[in-house]
Amino acid sequence: MNPNWIIITIANFFVASILGVILRYAFVGELTGWSFRNVMHAHSHLSMIGWMFMILFIIIMYRFLPWNKRNKPIYSWMFWSNQVIVVFMTISFILYGYGTISIALLIFHLFISYLFTYHILRDTQGITSQSLFLLRTAFAWLIISTLALWALGPVIQYYGKNSELYFWSIQFFLHFQFNGWFIFSVLAIFFNELEQRQIKISPSGFNVFYLLLVISCFMTYSLAVTWSRPQDFLFITNSLGVVLQLIALLTLVRLLWNQKIISFLFKDTFSKILFSLAGFSLLLKIVIQAVVVIPSVAVISYTIRQFVIGFIHLTLLGIVTGYIFAFLTDKNYINTSKISAKAGLILFLIGFAATECLLFMQGLMLWMEKGFIHGYFEWIFVLSIILPASLILILISMRKRVNESLVFVH
Repeated sequence: MNPNWIIITIANFFVASILGVILRYAFVGELTGWSFRNVMHAHSHLSMIGWMFMILFIIIMYRFLPWNKRNKPIYSWMFWSNQVIVVFMTISFILYGYGTISIALLIFHLFISYLFTYHILRDTQGITSQSLFLLRTAFAWLIISTLALWALGPVIQYYGKNSELYFWSIQFFLHFQFNGWFIFSVLAIFFNELEQRQIKISPSGFNVFYLLLVISCFMTYSLAVTWSRPQDFLFITNSLGVVLQLIALLTLVRLLWNQKIISFLFKDTFSKILFSLAGFSLLLKIVIQAVVVIPSVAVISYTIRQFVIGFIHLTLLGIVTGYIFAFLTDKNYINTSKISAKAGLILFLIGFAATECLLFMQGLMLWMEKGFIHGYFEWIFVLSIILPASLILILISMRKRVNESLVFVH
């Protein structure tokens, strides 16, 4: 993999984390000259497009493509085009919010994501494996999620931004990005690693796991609809989806139980810890979703802001970023022999755990009508600074190019 590309995506992540700190500061001091909503849009889009999409772009490209397809100019063109879009889109969101420029740039990104999907599917045509099956499904979720974005124009025109259909469309996009595109991509990379290490997974067991996960992904979208349509059949649909998701996880655990995955896949201590973080976050995500099978709890899950933010960060930072950092550390792109890398990863773990605990604790306090934790906004602001600090240290450790022949081994 190209170390410089990885550095660029982590730099995007760093800028997104700085914007996150600014959002937290808004509850402590005044954002003079800044629009909270504009910064929020810049933060969320930079996190998803500048960090998540682009790092998955890099890993998928180098992990799944045959050697003779990886250096095709089209992939380099797509990467740099998307990076230009990310830079100008972030600036546009901060200055103008959702406007003609930011929407146009988002459309360009969508076309690049479609082009990337097409070329990966074409360049892996004829190759069959469990990991590629998951990857192709991830791309299907990517395409499906973006259908909601194309629908936003007509929805706003005919129903307005305050309509339930507008909310459903936004949630449709986010649900199938987080639970579809991101989760299935990480699973595809994980299964690819298993295949590279000659770890065999029962085809029948895999099929059960896959089918349950796909069905549950569709069914759990119904929770978003209950926000405006709290009907019994929607709660039941979500509950069944959560149960299927839990069974899918148990199926995966059973398939891997005797494989000693952590010790076999990862030799580096930090890789093992980060992989464990990703696995624990996935388990916690499913447990939390299992709790919302109770309708009264389901309503609370999307009406208390701390629960919503905590859950989003659990998925994006805990599961996806946790596994990506484990992967990059294992491949020596993040070299833990360097003190700055170790310090950066330790701070990342501390910052993630501390902010998640505080978010969910505050959410529980509001649920129990106990008000706010004393100094909550000051504490969450201070703890948020840990994430960009950790990323700076990781970037410092990567300042010298890594010898690719040593870090990327099939």
